[in-house]
Amino acid sequence: DPRIVIPKKADDSELFYRITDDIDPMPPEGKPPLSKSDIETIKTWIEAGADTSAWKGEPAEAVASNVPPVEAAPPATEPTALSNEVRGLLQQHCAECHGGAKPQSGLDILQHASLVDKEAEYVIPGRPFQSEILRQIVDGNMPPEGKPRVPQEHVFKIAQWIGQGAPPWKETVTKPGPAVDQAADVRYVLQQIVADIQKIPTSERRFMRYISFSHLLTRGVTDDDLDQHREALVKAINHLTWERELVQPRPVDVGRVVPGNAPVEPGRQIEYTDKPTIFCIDLRKLGWDRYCYDIIRYDPLRDAGPRVVGESSIDLFDLMLLEYPYATIFPGRQFYDEVYTHYLAYAGMIRPIPFVRGDWFCSICTQHPLYEDVMQMPIQLAELEYRLGVDSKHNRDNYIAMRAGMTVSGVSRNNRIVERHPSRFGHYYLSLDFATSTGPENMFRDPINPKFTGGEMIFSLPNGLQGYLVTDAKGNRINEAPTNIVTDKFASDKVVRNGLACMRCHNEGVKLFHDTVRPAFKSALGQFGMLRFDPQDVLNLYPPHTREEDPQWRGRFMEDVLKEDAERFANAYKKLFGKKPPRVSPLTPVSQRFLDAPLDINQASAELGFRKPELLENAFTLPQFTTIGVRPLATKGNLRRDAWEDYFDQVVAATGIAEPVVPLDGLTRPNYQTNRAIQMTVTAVDFATKKPRKTWAPGDKYQLMVENKCNVPLYFELVGTSATGQKVMLMPYGQLAPGKKRFWPPDQPAFIQPGAGKEQLTLYCCDREFPPGIIIRMKNLGKERGHWMFDRIVHNFYGLANANGRLGLYYKGRPFDPRRIVKKTVTVATGIKRLRRQVTRDASGPGGSTRPLCPARPLRV
Repeated sequence: DPRIVIPKKADDSELFYRITDDIDPMPPEGKPPLSKSDIETIKTWIEAGADTSAWKGEPAEAVASNVPPVEAAPPATEPTALSNEVRGLLQQHCAECHGGAKPQSGLDILQHASLVDKEAEYVIPGRPFQSEILRQIVDGNMPPEGKPRVPQEHVFKIAQWIGQGAPPWKETVTKPGPAVDQAADVRYVLQQIVADIQKIPTSERRFMRYISFSHLLTRGVTDDDLDQHREALVKAINHLTWERELVQPRPVDVGRVVPGNAPVEPGRQIEYTDKPTIFCIDLRKLGWDRYCYDIIRYDPLRDAGPRVVGESSIDLFDLMLLEYPYATIFPGRQFYDEVYTHYLAYAGMIRPIPFVRGDWFCSICTQHPLYEDVMQMPIQLAELEYRLGVDSKHNRDNYIAMRAGMTVSGVSRNNRIVERHPSRFGHYYLSLDFATSTGPENMFRDPINPKFTGGEMIFSLPNGLQGYLVTDAKGNRINEAPTNIVTDKFASDKVVRNGLACMRCHNEGVKLFHDTVRPAFKSALGQFGMLRFDPQDVLNLYPPHTREEDPQWRGRFMEDVLKEDAERFANAYKKLFGKKPPRVSPLTPVSQRFLDAPLDINQASAELGFRKPELLENAFTLPQFTTIGVRPLATKGNLRRDAWEDYFDQVVAATGIAEPVVPLDGLTRPNYQTNRAIQMTVTAVDFATKKPRKTWAPGDKYQLMVENKCNVPLYFELVGTSATGQKVMLMPYGQLAPGKKRFWPPDQPAFIQPGAGKEQLTLYCCDREFPPGIIIRMKNLGKERGHWMFDRIVHNFYGLANANGRLGLYYKGRPFDPRRIVKKTVTVATGIKRLRRQVTRDASGPGGSTRPLCPARPLRV
């Protein structure tokens, strides 16, 4: 029946819609739900044409093994968006072995003609289940053992592509212009920036920042991929601003002329692109130009509290530069001198980084800690509601708030209550999430005052898009939601991280939902005499979904409000892109490829600017790379993204193509050490015994001990960071002789005080003098408002200076290499030292409750 199944159109088929519906799913409530693999199998079958020719009442096993051979459909001739996406998936998972000059088994996975060869039957157009490539992937034979598995959603994409006739893809576009040296790709971007910035008045150059996708061209990318990355960038920057106007980044390299002598791989036709890969953003349009920090000083010995000694010139984009791991500089190179003369000298950035990579920006700046700090997201939920003009208690008491309860949700593993409020910029939703669906956390026991565990907040931004916050039950901001409560289906580890996870999930704005609480109480309104709450309050707070449910209802219906809120988001999206929001956010494939896809030699080569991967592969066999953990890349292996970032600066320095800019002051880089000769430790010790301890409790006496275990004097400083991100200079910049120890406090003990969370001790040390750190804190920090943005410690590691007419890194007139500095971070938390309990009576029941008198608390530095 075409009303139930529309061949090759799963999304339009009623069958697929019902088995994936969050509100009224099939099978109905009480029946076992379909597994994710079952759903994907049905979708694959529909997209492949919904073939029932083998259905003759046989068992499923017999059907699977006795499918009669059917003549394959002819290959499709026109490229599609799906075929271009599949090419990227095949490159990601298979090109490491089945690609390059000598592909294994003679199969070049990126050559369409090789795939659809009738004799090999790697791909039989229109017959995904008979295609050898899909069978090998599904059976687990490919990729081979030891390689990452192909995710199920990627398997489905490949099957869907074969079912549509395996249409060809657009050939890879390549970077315009021949590669002259190993830094050609970075140099091309810098030359474009110089050409662009010279058109801008010198008084406005300090507001311009550049983002590039040029490295994708070196790796290999299609025009559709470039469009997808551009859309992801546009979406990301507009989710990171409180300004009212939507912002389009300005393309820089438009109308490029491709030279005729650009290198082309033998036997492959390359289609060049004129799509821009470099974009410029104006900080003023996003509100990122404001100086948000003060310079503070704090003497821990006098305990006089922090005092402001000046304003910091660091803006919000500078926070991103402090975390950026892929920056390189080229002292002495003419093209970099031009960048400094025309751009960096005017920009006043905290680090001399002319541009950042777009895929990094979309994947990292939308997560903690940058998402919260760029958005200046409050630590407490109450402060966010104050900013949005929401009085949630007043709204609940007067039935302005609208609630809906769900037993099945798209991300929550248990019951979920969603509460909607009007806000200054449109809508404000908060969810009440539960660790279980039983006992006091059963929302049907008390839907007025439920015992929830945490929540997620979704609210309208002034530009029409949405902002997000995740909190615990007390309204304290948290960075990651527990996976036993909610999950992110797009993340490899399923962890919901504030910002990116919400943007990917809510790409169409507010998701539709249907209440199950109101019907349960309305059907038996007179049977709840023993409740602690008035059932009528439930009906007032949980409105009907549509007029058909309650024609007498005089308030607003939930369906109308949801459509209005979704339309607000859709209008903003349409204004940005000229189309309605797609079902899958452009941020999803871009961030998944960047965060989760392993790197092979081709990817690493592109990110370093090498046009030929063989050059890098040969370089990794040299002795200087032996101690760097990148050897797998030289043996057809791969690395994970976090490992690659950890080694990136060492690889850059070892290849000699540039000097790396190390993110030593980044919050996401807690440790750094390339100078193995430095051995310095920091520990928390018992004041009486001077011995290290692992567990602490409020009232314990302690000291911090720093010890130089080298045979040379070391320069050092010790910084403490509280659970809410506040920093204090525990041991200011100084020198420590070989074998000596230093204690803080030096003579009297410090005491463990009540607090919450883990705290960190960060040690910076070097065998040479280095620029002392400066602590900056959010301006106008009022005691009644709490702490919003994390403190930063900033070192002037990269103060470029002219010496004898050449740019270079200097400190006190001498050349200085920041990679000589060692950074070590120790996390200090409180364990339970002793636990006393008492029994108290309360209103929870005749048995009373048991509460600890002295619960565990963290070290407060």
